[in-house]
Amino acid sequence: MEQEVMQAIRAELESNIDAKYREFHSSLVPGQNCRILSVRIPVSRRIAKATARDHYEVYTEQFNPEVYEELLIRGMMIGYGKLTREEQTAELDRFVPMINSWGICDSSCATCHFMKKDQEYWYGYLQKWLKSSREYEIRFGVVCLLDFFINEAYIDAVLEEMKKKQEDYCVEIVSAGIKDIILPGEIREIMNTVLLAEKRAQANVITRREEVASTRSLLNTARLMDENQTLFKLKEMEYLERICDKVGTISINGGKGVMEQLAELVGMERKEAGR
Repeated sequence: MEQEVMQAIRAELESNIDAKYREFHSSLVPGQNCRILSVRIPVSRRIAKATARDHYEVYTEQFNPEVYEELLIRGMMIGYGKLTREEQTAELDRFVPMINSWGICDSSCATCHFMKKDQEYWYGYLQKWLKSSREYEIRFGVVCLLDFFINEAYIDAVLEEMKKKQEDYCVEIVSAGIKDIILPGEIREIMNTVLLAEKRAQANVITRREEVASTRSLLNTARLMDENQTLFKLKEMEYLERICDKVGTISINGGKGVMEQLAELVGMERKEAGR
């Protein structure tokens, strides 16, 4: 069974090899000792999602770290798998030392969205990789900080960490800030149209929810009045009072009028009080 699973995954990788992409891909990760199939990232990501869902344990035990794409999928699966925080930690401890290129590192980091949920814990966890002496372990910590910790709570700490690493990347961090971005007119119009459409859709959803809630409330009220005639007559009196507030004189004609009904209701209430 395990061999069949791995054969199916490898067959899917082989069927998605892009020969035109191989030369370009190889130039991005020079000095690689592993075999590069040259499968594009979206395909690897799709395979990683499906494998993390259906065959997580089988893959982690059977994958070949000497094949670039298999190692990449191994890293992506940590972000896609349904793992506890403790399991995610253990998986990263096993995987990060295997990273052997910036491509494996950055693409794997990009799936670790779970770090946004418990930032205090994961910020502390990343410190051990930032203090490592190995290039790609350090890079893993740096990329995760840049991907998930650029926010008000951690921006100052992230910048301090970047200053510590600036010599390794041959840069000097002088300052950082947020600047206005001026977009071309056409792009602004497109973005405004999209935003307006989204807000209208949200407003429609809210309106429909309110309509449903209002209809349910009316239905419940109707059921109560149907089951309780006294409640029905009290409701009738309430509306009569509202009408009287707006109209000076009311003439009632024909049959058993509202006033007679009111008299009967008052008589019923007196009898109830006498009991």
